[in-house]
Amino acid sequence: VAINLSAISLTDVSFHGWLLQTLDRHPDRASRLTFEVPEYGAALHLSALRTLITELSRRGSGVGLDHFGRGFNPFGYLAGIKPSYLKVDGRYVHSLPQDADSRFFIRTLREVAHGLDCLIIAEAVENADQLRAIEELRVDAAQGHHLATPEPWPQLPG
Repeated sequence: VAINLSAISLTDVSFHGWLLQTLDRHPDRASRLTFEVPEYGAALHLSALRTLITELSRRGSGVGLDHFGRGFNPFGYLAGIKPSYLKVDGRYVHSLPQDADSRFFIRTLREVAHGLDCLIIAEAVENADQLRAIEELRVDAAQGHHLATPEPWPQLPG
């Protein structure tokens, strides 16, 4: 299960304490969780992200970067944080079928990510042409309306 965190949560020490204590109380569930952080937040708060990734990985949880490529940050910082996955920003996916620059970006990102033992996921796949393009680029996974329509979270008892 992936849980989205806001960029500001990376610097919230009380949130970190609460999150880590909660995961410590439920170690069987911690290993089934991945926390997604928007790439722009990761780049802004790199030191805090490194600390959080270290603590989450000790508990068996992963961290992924969402909307990757939106911020035009260099790839170099990825080696220092080693995320579980990178989710390519939907703007690149939308233009894939007709845009050589988007295909070049995703191909290059895939090589960097795989070199770090990191998955790459295409977000916002909306049609068959986009899906065909990401399959040709050997992207690891995809999400979007073309693959499944979002559904409401089931009502929890009590």
